[in-house]
Amino acid sequence: MKHSFFYGIISLGLLAIISIFSIELFLKATAVITTGAVIISALFLRTFIGGKEFNVNSNPSDEREDKNVGLVVAAFSFPYLIMFIIILIFSHYV
Repeated sequence: MKHSFFYGIISLGLLAIISIFSIELFLKATAVITTGAVIISALFLRTFIGGKEFNVNSNPSDEREDKNVGLVVAAFSFPYLIMFIIILIFSHYV
């Protein structure tokens, strides 16, 4: 997960360098990546499943693999999420 976090930081830096002339592009790309990664991570971590609908006959190794993928996606999107929150706070007060 450490590698995916650093890949997120590197990709965020590259996105900032690429969109240096258009802040609108940076804002939209950050919002889309953040929203998509949070939804994908929640789906893999099975956050949207209720208690009664949970399958007790599932294979634990498949669940472990899905949770690992969900955590990797969450770690990748964490720098984007922090940047998105910072942008929202500064755009609200400025």
